Order: sequence, then C-alpha cells, then structure tokens
Amino acid sequence: MGTPDFAVAVLDSLLDAGHDVEAVFTQPDRPKGRGYEPSKPPVKIEAERHKIAVFQPETLKDDTVYQAINRMRPDVIVVAAYGKILPENLLKLPRYGCINLHASLLPRYRGSAPVQNAIIRGERISGVTAMQMDKGLDTGDMLFKAVTEIGCDENAGELTGRLASLAAGLIVDTLQAVSASRLCAVSQDHSLSTYAPMITREQCLIDWNAAALEIHNLIRGVYPYLTAIARCGGTDYKVHASAVIEDSVHAQPGQVLEAGQRLIVACGGNTALEILRIQTPGKKVLPARDFLKGSRMTTGTRFDNRAEKNQGGC
Repeated sequence: MGTPDFAVAVLDSLLDAGHDVEAVFTQPDRPKGRGYEPSKPPVKIEAERHKIAVFQPETLKDDTVYQAINRMRPDVIVVAAYGKILPENLLKLPRYGCINLHASLLPRYRGSAPVQNAIIRGERISGVTAMQMDKGLDTGDMLFKAVTEIGCDENAGELTGRLASLAAGLIVDTLQAVSASRLCAVSQDHSLSTYAPMITREQCLIDWNAAALEIHNLIRGVYPYLTAIARCGGTDYKVHASAVIEDSVHAQPGQVLEAGQRLIVACGGNTALEILRIQTPGKKVLPARDFLKGSRMTTGTRFDNRAEKNQGGC
C-alpha cells in the first residue's frame, strides 16, 4: 500500500528481493496539470509495469476491500506513504500484521509530513522507522531504524529521495527478520512524540522578522511540494532556493540590501538571507541575478512581513 515515488522504491525493493507481491493498493487517479487530466500515482505506474494487480479504493472501510484482501491471504501488508488510515480489521488480517515505513525517527514526527516538518524545525538528523502498525497514528512498536544526517541546504524533495532508498533496504531487512522469527519490537516512548501535520499554504508565507536560518529552513522544508512565498507590493514571488548570509546586518527585516548581482534581504535578529532562485507569478523560475535584470526591485525595496499588506511597493 503506497502512492508516491517513496512507495515505488519500496515496491521495487520487495520485487528485487524475490517477494511475491500479490497486489498494490494506492490512491485513486487525481486530476493534475494545466489540462486537469487524471494522473496515475507513481506506484500504480510501477505496479502495472510489473503486471501486478492494482486497487484504488476511495475508502478502506468498505467491506468489499476487506473481503478482497482476505481472499489473498497475505502474510504481511507493507505500507509506505499510502495516505489512508487502515481500519482495525485490516490491521489484524495479515499473518504478520501490517508494517509501515515511516519517514522519521519515531516517536518524533508522527503524522503525514515528517520530512517537511523536520527540515522546517531545523533538525540535523532524520531517518526511516519500520514499525508494526496499530490503530493509533504512527504509534505502533518499532522494528528497525535507519538514520541519516540532513544536509544544511538539503530540501524536502532531496531528503525524501534519500529516505526512500533507506526505506527500500529497511523493508528487506525487516521481512528477513520476520521470516526468521527474530523480530525485536520496541515500544515507543509516547512522552517523546511530536506531530508532523501537513504544511498549509499560509505557513509558506515568509515572515522576515524571523532569523535568516529559520526562513532558509522554511524555504527548503516546503520545496518542491509547496513553495515559500515572498510578498511584495501585492505580488507573491515564489522562492525556490536560498542561502544564509554569515555577516551581521542592521536593517529593517524584509528590506532588500542588495539587488544587483545578488538578491539579499535583511531578516530578524540582524541576519540576512540570499535568495538564489525566484519566480514571478506566471513566469519561469530564474536565478536571482536574471530575475533582477527584468525587475523593478532595487536596494531599499521592502518585502512585506506576514502581518503587513503592500508595504514594499515592488
């Protein structure tokens, strides 16, 4: 059970290891792109390539779903970024239960957006946890973990790709332990748990009163699933990449300090951020230097802060 590219890596790993994947459950096709045409989830495309049966129920609470899986008599259900809650009757159905590959080091960052939240909150270490699923939200016993450092400039898409590779290896190790009856499940310390909710578009609006590192973490933490927004004079510019400036500055947060070869903006706490790639609404993503050639933005221009409206006059 899975949906995005993260799940594709896990599926391929199961197949490469010789496991018999009876079926793939994934989200329904969703409209996507300018034409709003139905788009297949990545794991569906991969399953069809291997001629594996694909199921795309809107809900798992329908008894027909339970009966379909029951007829398969699965030893285990592997879950990787599926995007649906499994009802209790399904959790109890497989011989060895349901094993989830969660993209965090549990019990931290339970929830639907662990990678994004970890980066936004400035974490330096992440990983994947293979866990025995129960009826709670990522609360089940932990089976295996794989740990990795988070790069200082690594974005959510890049980290997710690396975690997918870790998950692919982790599921093979976990199933080997299952078949050898040598699993050692460890209960989570619920007092240490943190929650990782979906990131909203409102959260993507940059607050220049924050320190440069905090803003940099937001920009890379939401990308490429969403994009951080720098608002100026009523225009919402999408910021795709940034870098923290080491020098201390003394300027009003949101003020453009340099708008020639580089685009540097003052932030809270006497810090500054360089915008590396930026996008005007309806136009291509550009390196900041190329963006400035066709922009009216100059030194002294000021980006709006979250509580302000149209202060910058861009």
